[in-house]
Amino acid sequence: MYSPRQKILWFAFSSRIFVLFLQAISNVILPDHNADVFVSPEDPTLRKSRLDFIVDIVLGGMKRWDAQYFIHIAQYGYTYE
Repeated sequence: MYSPRQKILWFAFSSRIFVLFLQAISNVILPDHNADVFVSPEDPTLRKSRLDFIVDIVLGGMKRWDAQYFIHIAQYGYTYE
């Protein structure tokens, strides 16, 4: 039998995997809403590897305008306001 600690760890791990799986499937099935809001400019000199594409598929649903906006502010400060 599993201890309560093992049950909690298993539930925490499996729930996070489920959320990542659900957002990846939803990101493929449902089209993105074009809100015409901030999109962080990408560096054209960066080369994307196969791993970058896999990460983009798996975590692409987590990358929205507000996350890009606040990461841009953290890196470069307020550049558009």
